[in-house]
Amino acid sequence: MLYGLAQYHEKAKKPDAAMALYAELASLPMLENFLQQSWGQKKGATKRSLPSELLTKLWTKKNGDTEGLDEYKDSVYRKRLVSFATPASSDPAPTNRVVLCELFTGSSCPPCVGADVATAGLEVSYPKSQVIVIRYHQHIPGPDPMTNADGEERFSGYYRGQGTPSVYLNGAPINGVGGYLPNSPDIYKGLKKLVDQQLAKKADVKVRLVAKIDGDKLVLKSDVQGLDQVKEDDMKDLRLRVVIAEDEVHFLARNGVRSHEMIVRRMVGGPEGTPITDGKAVVSESIPLADLKGSLVDYLKKYEESEGIDFPAKPLDLKRFHIIAFLQNDESHEVLQTIAVPVAAAGSSASNDITPAAGKAPAKTATKKEAPAE
Repeated sequence: MLYGLAQYHEKAKKPDAAMALYAELASLPMLENFLQQSWGQKKGATKRSLPSELLTKLWTKKNGDTEGLDEYKDSVYRKRLVSFATPASSDPAPTNRVVLCELFTGSSCPPCVGADVATAGLEVSYPKSQVIVIRYHQHIPGPDPMTNADGEERFSGYYRGQGTPSVYLNGAPINGVGGYLPNSPDIYKGLKKLVDQQLAKKADVKVRLVAKIDGDKLVLKSDVQGLDQVKEDDMKDLRLRVVIAEDEVHFLARNGVRSHEMIVRRMVGGPEGTPITDGKAVVSESIPLADLKGSLVDYLKKYEESEGIDFPAKPLDLKRFHIIAFLQNDESHEVLQTIAVPVAAAGSSASNDITPAAGKAPAKTATKKEAPAE
């Protein structure tokens, strides 16, 4: 229908309207692929030009060259991707529990698109004082340059996860999050309903966190108040965890997702977290930013060597972050409270540049893990 409308506008000498529709098909995840598949199912169908080809032709005719076309597609992507998101249903008390949404996804995973987009909708609907979404990338079903060792351990070691996408709300696994772009509004509605239920719960503990960039180091400190409200038998199972998440990574993934938010880069002190000692839980660290980047680069190099591949791009801007601290019960996996603090390196700014698509690279495809649809 979008393709037909775009052609109608083009024939009606309305190039701007046609370009907007062609850009939706060319920039939103996998829509152009779906269009090609539908054409292939029709016997005897004449060959048609792809939306991306027609968009380029119209853009060049209007502007003389293709300069600015990628930025235009990116703007259409941002405008249309989560247009279904609605405002939060209520404004919970500040003493209520914050919802931690953990998404395990992969840039080569087509059925992860629905969960990626749906959780992006949650970030539009709720402030980070209510809902915090973090994403751990996995090499499922193929190599992913946004993956790291801490994220892998969090998924396979802690949650015993098998396939992407997987979503956990305050530590509880959520079913039915797999799907494609057309499924994302329904996935979003289901998650939003569960989020509202979690937001209504009172929090017995308070997690405190301060963080800043001091020169070339990330300095942070987190602790927990209200542990005297926790049952003594539960104290041994509690862990304070601190996560470094990069605010936004611009990378055209194989599954068509162009922008990736709140990407986990490290779990401070390791995925196992910090236990309660003498009735207290405290994490205090000073992390050189160069060490953070160096560890991610080393991990990716080792993965390339072990799998016999070469990542065509390694998006590691590492300029703007959120530090997230949360208290979790390792027996039940329940997250009792969460907090997030933004930090930015000196001179950092939001970049809209999209790292080139990995789909055009000669990298081999990983075969050791295959992702289920859900």
